[in-house]
Amino acid sequence: MLATVLERLGRAQPSLVTVEGRPGEGRNALLRRVARRAGELGLRVLHARATRAEQELCYGAVLQLVMPLDGTVCDALRSHPPGHGQGTLPGLVEVLRSAPGTPTLLVLEDVHWLDAASREWMEALARRLYADVPIALVLSSRTATDGWSRLVPSPPSEVLVRNLTMRPLGLRSVAAVIRHVCGTGGEPSFDSAAHEATRGNPAVLHEALRVFHEKGHRPVSARLPEFRAIADEFAGDMSLRAMEGLPAEAQSVMRALAVCGDVLDFPLVRTIAGPRELPERELLEVLESAGLVETCGHTARIRYPHARIRVLERMPAEERADLHVRAAALAHRAGAADEDIAAMLFRATAIGAPWVVENLQRSSTDALARGDLDHAVACLSRILLEPLEPARRARFSLELAAAEIVGSPHVAGRRLDNLVRNAGGCAAVTLVRRAIDLGLARGDDDWAARAAAEALPSAAEPAHDDLIALYWLAHRDRQDEAELMIPVVPALPETPDAPLQAGVLAWRLAVRARDLPATRTLARTCLSASATAAPVMPRLAACRALIAAGDMEEAHSALDALIREAKRSHARAASARLLTLRAEVELRMGRLDAAERDIQDAQEALPVTSWHPAAAPQLVAVGVHVAVESGQQDRARRLAQQEMPEGAENGAAWSLLLFARAMVASRDGDWAGGLRLARESGSGLLRRQWLNPALLPWRSLAARCLDALGHHEEAEQLAREESDLARGWGSAAAVGLAAVTAGPLTSDAQTARLREAAMAFEGSREMLLHTWSLVQLARAELNAGDAPAAAGRVVRLTKVTTTYPSSRPAEAVRRLTEELEKPATPAAAEPSRTSGLLTEAERETALLAVRGHGNREIADLLSVGKRAVELRLSSVYRKLHVTGREELRAMMLRREAAP
Repeated sequence: MLATVLERLGRAQPSLVTVEGRPGEGRNALLRRVARRAGELGLRVLHARATRAEQELCYGAVLQLVMPLDGTVCDALRSHPPGHGQGTLPGLVEVLRSAPGTPTLLVLEDVHWLDAASREWMEALARRLYADVPIALVLSSRTATDGWSRLVPSPPSEVLVRNLTMRPLGLRSVAAVIRHVCGTGGEPSFDSAAHEATRGNPAVLHEALRVFHEKGHRPVSARLPEFRAIADEFAGDMSLRAMEGLPAEAQSVMRALAVCGDVLDFPLVRTIAGPRELPERELLEVLESAGLVETCGHTARIRYPHARIRVLERMPAEERADLHVRAAALAHRAGAADEDIAAMLFRATAIGAPWVVENLQRSSTDALARGDLDHAVACLSRILLEPLEPARRARFSLELAAAEIVGSPHVAGRRLDNLVRNAGGCAAVTLVRRAIDLGLARGDDDWAARAAAEALPSAAEPAHDDLIALYWLAHRDRQDEAELMIPVVPALPETPDAPLQAGVLAWRLAVRARDLPATRTLARTCLSASATAAPVMPRLAACRALIAAGDMEEAHSALDALIREAKRSHARAASARLLTLRAEVELRMGRLDAAERDIQDAQEALPVTSWHPAAAPQLVAVGVHVAVESGQQDRARRLAQQEMPEGAENGAAWSLLLFARAMVASRDGDWAGGLRLARESGSGLLRRQWLNPALLPWRSLAARCLDALGHHEEAEQLAREESDLARGWGSAAAVGLAAVTAGPLTSDAQTARLREAAMAFEGSREMLLHTWSLVQLARAELNAGDAPAAAGRVVRLTKVTTTYPSSRPAEAVRRLTEELEKPATPAAAEPSRTSGLLTEAERETALLAVRGHGNREIADLLSVGKRAVELRLSSVYRKLHVTGREELRAMMLRREAAP
């Protein structure tokens, strides 16, 4: 089109072209390009740009236009006042007279900023565009320019009159710009995101890409955050510049839109913006033409999200807060969504109206239900800015702490402490119980014990009994730790009437392996008689007591109910503890996939970084157990080596993690490391007076390591001690757990214990331990030469290999099956004669390998190179017709057992 204009001008034919578009869409760039091309063609070019700063300057734009002409024209314009009629406009006649000899292109940018005199001058010129006047007038504006075309007196056949409207770039054009600026094509996802972020605005797109490319970034999806940040800055700057030239009312509406977003219809937005002067349609046209808003029906919203932020930042704090107050009140009356009203209230000062708290509370509840903790925390924090009664303030503070415990656990801890210290009245005592329970759920036992002891003197029944229960649940029984400086708390009664006390006492009895029948009775009393809203952690303790008693199905059922209750109340810390415990039960019941899901859910409910350091190892330890039994040894190793927060070693959960690490080490063949970790785990438990082997059979694991290292007598002694303690507790499951953890030791007594364990688990829900008892008994029988008995037990285990084919029990069953199916070899039938084929060096190396030493360790012990050890072991395997250390160890055990 503009090329046609220049062609016509070269033939002395007039034209008037108006180009309209929003800021950044290239209207002025197009005019400058036309001006350059006209100059190249030898045409006279008069070029000017109207600016907001010169709106009050008489003939400001015209002076720019005629500057290349005779200086007397400029002098006349400066001295001639406007408004004396069209015939007296200075310079106009000179331009028209000079045109026949010199076709002239007049280019005027941003005519919407023209001062009144310049507009009058330009309109007069447009009215004189006859067929014999060789002048082309090209104008740009961000507003509609239809009025200019109507000024032309000649018919369209004589004067070319056109209006061009600039549009945002489409996706293909955006991709082309990206390729041009960055030197390479962008990924499709990058192109789409760039188009969305810039709204196709050429100026924003080009400038953002220029800076993006200068920073060395490539147009790939991974770099979209960097591009969006750059584009947002340019879009925000452009919007602020465009806003500066708007009428006062339009600026007020922009500020109101920044506060309201697209929550309210445009007519409602205007009610909080201030006095109305412009008609609504005209006001919207002003905002749209400036590229500041987009409209959809009755709703208008700021075009660029970051521009909204910049507008809010430019507002004085008091004005911004007041506008948010009025907007929130209007949105409430208009029935807007709770979440939208809450977003306005976040920036508003305290209002004091009942609807504010009600709205924020509903929004918080909805946010918790969908897992949006940030929004829930914001709502509850904003509630606390409102004037509230003490009891309501305490309740909302507790809810806020429960939500903060995930992202800001230390802040939540301080909030809980402040709540407990400043609580008063009967209603507040109930909140104190819940606060202490929340602290216990996170694992802060020391704080919970102190808080319960300090709150006890002012508490009445039944809160008094519950606080005693919470204190003794949090109390650490460590012989090497000085008592905390806290008040004396009454001991738990031997036959408590309070359900929570019954649950705590059941756990304390289970820890010390005392009175199994009473433990079961007390635990069941707690779980059946406790109210739904009662603190969770004493009831969790009752479940742990049932697990120690071997009542897995009963504990599982109780945990299911508690987890549902915790999820309904959005108690994430309690949910995490309950899910972790249920994962243990699922593991014991052989449901490996369910156990893994529970661990994942517990991590999502409360990440390990949000647990109190003293409790964090528990989640990791159970995760290690699940990974080991699922056959994911690499994952188990990574979890076991995970760095724990400072202070983790101070809690009982540290012993659980040490035990889990011992399991991983023994599974890797590091028997010496496993022994050290198992003993360290047991030492920590004994310091805390955790005596029950049903909780953690550390002696049995240590015995297994000792046996692998060749210390058979010491291994048998430790295994027998564990078994005796389990029998003293009275739970067949505990006896079986001890035997299974020790595994098939060299001693005949251990084989008898494994046989007893297999019988004890027959028909029970402890499928994992039952499976392992059969696997290890089959291994012991095979080592003793009783292949038929071992084969009979393996047949019963075929379901394991199909249900969980990658699990550790399935792997053990397959290994047994392969050994049973392998034909007898001379080496197997005559171990003593075959072993005589080994050299002395090979026998020494084989013995150390069977005892669990790694190749590097064997090399150090024998003062040889690691390669020499590898060659010796290869020779041993070849001579004895075995495939690895497991078969070598089994062969040597059979040889030792042979008469």
